Amino acid sequence: MKLKLFNTYCSSMYGCELWSLSNKSIEEFAVAWRRAVRRVLCFPSGTHCNLLLLINESLPVSLDVCKRSARFILSCLKSKSDVVRLVASISVLFGRHESIIGSNAIFCCSQFNWNFSDFFLSTVDTRNKVLYNNYLHDADDSVRRSTTLLAELISVRDGLSDISFSDGSMFAYDDVCDLISHFALS
Repeated sequence: MKLKLFNTYCSSMYGCELWSLSNKSIEEFAVAWRRAVRRVLCFPSGTHCNLLLLINESLPVSLDVCKRSARFILSCLKSKSDVVRLVASISVLFGRHESIIGSNAIFCCSQFNWNFSDFFLSTVDTRNKVLYNNYLHDADDSVRRSTTLLAELISVRDGLSDISFSDGSMFAYDDVCDLISHFALS
């Protein structure tokens, strides 16, 4: 629930569609976002980035900004306005590195391994689930297992479920927090 609230109210990236994707400040923004997620989840500061992304079921911030930019460019290329379509087409086809839209289109294609022609013709799939599954596919099994375990431990720590032994005893809160720290850092 904390993550849902954080993502809804504290992770607004309004206007990021027009950021230059090659700007190094996006990585600084991503670092700040990961620090905030660690705090929301009460994770140690050294928690691996991949675990944060998988627990949050999100793309890395840089890829999320790239996805948003790609969607914006595609909406311009398919716009009902002739002027918008013309400007977007010229920017993507001829502006390339001289225009933010053109350079972002090239950047998005390289990040998501899209064919440039397919992108220009709007035949690439920018749905969240597809892009996240492609990202998840690259994560190794041990990271996925750790993520599942951490999600369950968070649920126990936050009182949403419990782990009890055969004799009826349960983990103490501090023990669960120690386990979370251990798996988050390993």
